[in-house]
Parts: sequence; C-alpha cells; structure tokens
Amino acid sequence: MTYSGLFVRGSLAQTPTQDPDGWSASPDIILYGLKPAKDPKVFVADYGTDYGSTVHWDRANYVYLRALNPAAGALAGRAWFYHAPADLMLWPRLWQASGVAGHRQHINHAPIAARTGGEVCVAGPLVWTPVRLTPPFPTDGAMCAIVWMEDAPLHPPGWTPQSGNGDLSTLEQLADFICGNPNMAWRNSVDVSQAGPTWRQTTAITGPAAGGQFLVGVACSNMPTGALVSYSIPGSGDVPPVEAKNIPIWGPGASPMTTVTWPPNHSSTITVTYNQGQAEPPTSGAALAACVSVQVNTVGSSALRQARQAQPWRFRTARMVDHSGTYGGTDDVAVIIGSAPYQF
Repeated sequence: MTYSGLFVRGSLAQTPTQDPDGWSASPDIILYGLKPAKDPKVFVADYGTDYGSTVHWDRANYVYLRALNPAAGALAGRAWFYHAPADLMLWPRLWQASGVAGHRQHINHAPIAARTGGEVCVAGPLVWTPVRLTPPFPTDGAMCAIVWMEDAPLHPPGWTPQSGNGDLSTLEQLADFICGNPNMAWRNSVDVSQAGPTWRQTTAITGPAAGGQFLVGVACSNMPTGALVSYSIPGSGDVPPVEAKNIPIWGPGASPMTTVTWPPNHSSTITVTYNQGQAEPPTSGAALAACVSVQVNTVGSSALRQARQAQPWRFRTARMVDHSGTYGGTDDVAVIIGSAPYQF
C-alpha cells in the first residue's frame, strides 16, 4: 500500500511503501537547537539526515516538522507538535502543548504544503521551551516529541488531534489509535552510543485506566548475538515484580517479552540493562528498545489491516519469558504499541 497523506517517518529508513525497521525515533521532528535555521530548505535537501534529539531545558528550542508528499499532485495540511515525559504508553491525554509557540502566538501547529508530488516540505519553526521534569518523573528523564500531520480538508476551529481521543482507557483502544493513525510519529529515543559496554536506562510505563493484560519487554534491531539484556519492573501491592535477568540476545531482531496484568490506573517503570560481554560491539544504527505490545487478537480488524499495510514493523515474533526471564518454549505474534529505543 502507498501512503496517501503527508508522510512522516518513524525511523530514518522508512518509506511510504516499506518500513524495514520502524522505531519511535522520527527524524522528521527536527529539534534544531537554540537558534533558528538560516534557511529551512536545508531540511528538504537533507531529507536523509537525522538532526538528533537534543533538548535544552528551560530555554527556547526551535522545532521544525518535515513531511514527504507521496501523492501525484499538490498536498497541503497542518503540522501539529506535542510533547510529553518519556513513556512507553503515549496516551493522548498525556500529550502537552504548553510552552509551544508559533507565528508569535501560543499555538502548537503550523501550515505545511507541498506544491508537487514527491516533494519534501517543512513546517515551522515552532518554539518550544521545555520545563525540567520534577517528581514523580525522574529529574534527569527524557522527553518525547510528537508530530501529527493533518491533511486537507482541515478540521474546523477548536479541533485538535486529541479531540475524541483524550479518554482512551483500555489497551485495545490505544492499540487501535496507534495502528489506525500512521500520520503520527514521535521521537522517544535515547542515544547510548557513548555509554560503554554496560549501561542501564529507565523509562516510565503509564498503565491503562481500565487495567488489563499486555506484554512488556525489549525488541532488538540489528543487535549482535551473544550480549545479555535484562529488564526489571518494580511490583506494588498485588502486582508482582518482573526481574528478567541475563537473557542472551539470540538474533539481530530478538524480542523477549513477559505477560503482565495490571489493575486500573497502575503505573511503574522498566529498567533495561545491557551487558555486551564477549559479543561484538553494536554497529551504528543498531537499537535495543524497551517496548509494550499487545497480542494481535486485541487489535480491531480495521486498525490491524491498516497496520499490516502501512506499519508492518509493529509486528514481532515475541519469545515469551516468565517474570524471571526463563523461556517456556512459547512464541507469540505481538503488535508493538509503544517503545523507547536506546540507539547506538
């Protein structure tokens, strides 16, 4: 299937017709730094460039939003920008527009247009002043940046991408929302390329308001075999902890996952530990992502069909391990609905 609207990538390699390896690392959310670009056309010429994910706290950051027009003719729309503390479950109710301004107004969107088919176009700049996180969020935690492309004809005044989606409360609803909106992308990645052969990263997980069962674990992309990965999720009350320790990475796309059942409004964190050991160092572009997934049968048929066509990377064969990381001999097909990639 060829994507027909203004197209934003989830990863640098993604195209409108094929995504060999998608992650929550959209290069089309351009966090350009503390000064505006002299000429935003550079982002068009450098469509193959990822400008990184550096955020400067409590200072004005210049943000540009980029899209590709895969249609045959002109295409116009509106580019929306949101932010949220990094989380594996990006419920729309967590998205924020505070501290964002554009065109000298406190708005979080900008017009975007491509004059011809196949053209790359850019919106912005928007100016984002992120406020440093405070508890209960980790004070050294990361932020997630979100882009939503609204195609013409535009919605009437007062509409936002959160309209009708702010009250999602079940994993099934979130899965349908994520899989059914390929016009959305986000940057939720952390650079670990200089972290050394052993490192540890923690990311929040905001569970569904209605509670439910889901899969949590890690998903690899082009990772060398033989290294060890562990992940832990603190328990609370009737929710047992997960301590999946020292799981060998058995292949470049290894995806060990554990089934958890959470009560309503439960939240926690996942800490991923990587130990290279005697394995080869990961190559540039490899990634190890903490992720939340659901089983295929929990996704609505329409959203599932759209995801298979436009977002095939969301489907993973998960090796199911128990709360201690022991493999029980069962594999399952999972649909990734949230991830935090740790990129090399």
